[in-house]
Amino acid sequence: MAERKKKPAGPGKGKTRKAKRKTAFIFQGGASRGAHQAGAMKYLDEIGIKPDIIIGSSIGVINGCLYATGGVEGMLEFWGSFKASPLLSGMSLHENIFFGNSLLSMRKAFEYIESFFDFEKILRSKIEIAFALTNLSSGAGEVRSNRTEKTREDLRTITRIGYTIPGLYPPVEFEGDYWCDGGFVWNVPFEYALERGATRIFMLLCIGRELPREDKFKNIYNVLSRFYDVMWVHTASGAIMRRDIKDVVFHDAEIHIVEPSVYLGGFGMLTLLTFDPSKAQEFIEQGYRDAREQIGELQ
Repeated sequence: MAERKKKPAGPGKGKTRKAKRKTAFIFQGGASRGAHQAGAMKYLDEIGIKPDIIIGSSIGVINGCLYATGGVEGMLEFWGSFKASPLLSGMSLHENIFFGNSLLSMRKAFEYIESFFDFEKILRSKIEIAFALTNLSSGAGEVRSNRTEKTREDLRTITRIGYTIPGLYPPVEFEGDYWCDGGFVWNVPFEYALERGATRIFMLLCIGRELPREDKFKNIYNVLSRFYDVMWVHTASGAIMRRDIKDVVFHDAEIHIVEPSVYLGGFGMLTLLTFDPSKAQEFIEQGYRDAREQIGELQ
């Protein structure tokens, strides 16, 4: 009897096909310290790790838009040229402490920052670019993205919301509600990455989970500065510190954390919100070193 030939295995038969890995990058908020993320991204890009989804909070919103527009090069260009202070925008006739609901205006800041963004490219990106926001009207944190918005103008609005610090700058009106920066509510949107099916998550922190020890408090400024530092660290990174992340696996997702190994400065509006290319370059170099040491040679 002639030997019957075996049919080649079809899709799903024979060898088990390896499930596609979905990689999420989380950009934590941290104002001028966000330059640290640009350095970390430079290293991750060099070893070939690319995101399928980016979730940003506060300065992470800006970094996410920069990456979606021009990749790592776009991030480095921004941080290498952006020079500003909290008083960048100044006051306007309606946006001030006397006639409005904020100290300062964001109009000039929006104009300058958005000169680095290509909203059409962000809207059409294959990468999901998501932003943590605070809905002041409903009192809840929400995530919006280039998948939830249908027009460039709506996308532009939610990006503006993402880095508008409440009190300092006026909240943004959108869809009948008032909105602002989501960093004070959800600075590391870790759960959203899991909800979106991420199997590998890189949390790029620009605020470390620990503070250097401080033994002397000579005046009220020292006390308040230290208190806000402690509060900021726990608000910004507390959700991660409370997680039982062992052997870099959590809920079947592979977890990697890149965080500053040195103190990048404390909580103070005049320093935290002062952007300077020379300071940014130091943070970029530190971010690159930290990513190389803490991530290693992953593929």
